[in-house]
Amino acid sequence: MQIPPQQPHRHGPLHQTNKLHKGGRHEKRSSVTNALGIKSLVKPVSRVKREDRLNQAGQSRKLKRERVIEEKRKLGTENHPPLNVGVLNISNNSCKAFFKGIESQDDTVLKARKINDRSLYVLSNRLRMRFRLIALDATNFDETIDIIKSLDFLILLNSVDHIDEYDNYCASKLNRAITIHCLPTIIHVVEDNSLDKDTSSSKKFLNAKRILRSKIKDDKIHCIERPQDYQQLLHILGNSKRLRSQFKEARSTIVPDNVELEDNSLTFTGFVRKRILSPNDLIHITGYGDYQIKQIDVLPDIVALRPTSVESPKVVQTLLPDPMQQETLEQENEIDPMEGEQTWPTADELAAEVERRNTKKVVKKLPPGTSEYQGAWIPEDSDGDYSDVSSDEDGDTTMKEIMEDDVDDDEESQSEDEMELQQSGTNDDRESIMDVEDYDKSHSRDKEQKILGKLREARLDEMFPDEIDTPADTPARVRFAKYRGLKSFRTSQWDPQENLPPDYSKIFQFQNFQHTKRRVLSDLPTEGVNPGQYVRVHLKDVSGEIAADILKKSVLPTLFGLLKYERKMTVMNILIKRLSDSTTSYPIKSKDELIFYVGFRKFKARPLFTAHSASPKFKYERFLRDDIAMVATVYSPITFPPAPVLVFREGYKGEKDLVASGSVLDANPSRLIIKRIRLSGHPFKIHSKSAVIRFMFFNGEDVTYFKPVELTSKYNRRGHITEPLGTHGHMKCLFDKRIRSDDCVFMNLYKRVFPKWIYLPIYDL
Repeated sequence: MQIPPQQPHRHGPLHQTNKLHKGGRHEKRSSVTNALGIKSLVKPVSRVKREDRLNQAGQSRKLKRERVIEEKRKLGTENHPPLNVGVLNISNNSCKAFFKGIESQDDTVLKARKINDRSLYVLSNRLRMRFRLIALDATNFDETIDIIKSLDFLILLNSVDHIDEYDNYCASKLNRAITIHCLPTIIHVVEDNSLDKDTSSSKKFLNAKRILRSKIKDDKIHCIERPQDYQQLLHILGNSKRLRSQFKEARSTIVPDNVELEDNSLTFTGFVRKRILSPNDLIHITGYGDYQIKQIDVLPDIVALRPTSVESPKVVQTLLPDPMQQETLEQENEIDPMEGEQTWPTADELAAEVERRNTKKVVKKLPPGTSEYQGAWIPEDSDGDYSDVSSDEDGDTTMKEIMEDDVDDDEESQSEDEMELQQSGTNDDRESIMDVEDYDKSHSRDKEQKILGKLREARLDEMFPDEIDTPADTPARVRFAKYRGLKSFRTSQWDPQENLPPDYSKIFQFQNFQHTKRRVLSDLPTEGVNPGQYVRVHLKDVSGEIAADILKKSVLPTLFGLLKYERKMTVMNILIKRLSDSTTSYPIKSKDELIFYVGFRKFKARPLFTAHSASPKFKYERFLRDDIAMVATVYSPITFPPAPVLVFREGYKGEKDLVASGSVLDANPSRLIIKRIRLSGHPFKIHSKSAVIRFMFFNGEDVTYFKPVELTSKYNRRGHITEPLGTHGHMKCLFDKRIRSDDCVFMNLYKRVFPKWIYLPIYDL
């Protein structure tokens, strides 16, 4: 009998399928890639020997060194602008003797060409270099700071007989501003201006040099004892290392030699520095605003090291702007009333809103027990006693601020009592010799009480930050209607495009500011006037008042070429740090009027101060603290970083007190500035994890309204409201742990705040 062949088992549709083995974390990625059948398309790089790598690194260092040496050799030479050198006399504020010593040199060694009483060109035949010397005025702070922004070197003249004056200079506001703001390379020079020089003068120089060396660490010191020392000083200038500033290197600059008024246009003559100047760019005159270029005339070099005998044309080349590519003077964005979900209010609606805010609500005094309906029938008495209650639309002031007249008013200027406190610290010596009666007349008790109130307010904000009292006569749900609760300040979501103010429709915003900055700096103009060429720039639409003021200046203002978009208005964020050696200790509140020197711009604004952190939301600070760096947010034209910043506060008599310094952070209107307030309550009854809290609210409706908001305590307890108790604002709360009887319960509320549209450019008129 034949045995049938054995049939293999055929599994059905419900058979068991075991999992494939998966490699753990220890398995290499290459083995997984090979297992999946993926082949790399990149060929393996051949290994370079160690000797070859060292050889390549050495060649790279050599090329960089040669490139730096080549750039250094070109400074001040034929095809490059003269080195810009400022001279500041610390002792007597006069540079006439220094300039006279240079002009008295032999023409075969040094040639001096005088521009005016405070400027001259110097040509060194031995060094084959050119210099432009400018005498600085230490008494004119604004002019000196504006000139220093364009300097390559700064010479500090010290008199051998008044070497102690250097201490006074170090303590001056000018020295602090120079140290912070675009610091050039400083060279200290000791000179003897006396007419009768004897053998003891060398000992004086040694003593002066020893005193300066004890106070100066890295800066160079040069003594001028003989006429040949001026040549040695220029040799030091030509071979010294320049401190480079990215802010100055990215923009074209012109330090004018001459200015004229021709055909309703103002013409400046000077060398182009740093970058190529295009006729399509905008020009910023320091202290006088932004202007368009009418035309640029390229002129022959007036201080050439090798002048030719052939007569050169008066104008070598003329460049005209392209109307299609020239930057416009448009500063604010045009408002489109139909853009977005909200329609732009009409002029009548805006006027009605202003009138409604300015109109004070008249409240009649009613007899006790009279309802609102009954009070409506009581006739008004023209001679009756009424009280004015101003409506609080913003809802961001404390109870103490409501009772005071000088609350957080964004439209108020700096009060006189605030400026008087700044002046009081500088006039101690003069007031010490005044009579007692005159001293009393110069001080007001009321003003001093207000100043004391400001100081106490700053102290309370430091001890109890963001804590306010709930008003007893106004429902909290009305008083804090614009505030909201957050589960977590760091992680909770907040829409940056929500409830934007009308001023945001006038500004410009970038999708990615850092990307735009890199693109603008990489796409600088390649056609125009090269650095080192002598040009005449015609600016159009310069007002007669500004032109007349510029024409009478002994030292002309510097011209800066603006980068693309640097005329547009936006919300600028500036990182600043309050100076510890500030001459005033008066607290600086948010929205106080301050003076900002941002790069080459000067303006007044009322900043908002915020903490500097990596969080997507930034906490609003009521005062500028002196222990940490903070961010000031203002409306201003765009300035691409890095750019140095100085912050001043104007004194009683117009003097500027340097209070902070820093740099530009970015331009970001979407920065979330969140203001926090803390409503406080106290335990009334405690049972296990439950407690009755009072004094946070004063009616049951407010308790129900704020019931979803989480509670915290001074001793890190967390809880929530369970139900209101009675009609006096008591509420039953449940916490994660039992709270102590001396604990304090807080409710954190938040709202977004925006800076006010206050931008006042400062003109040197």
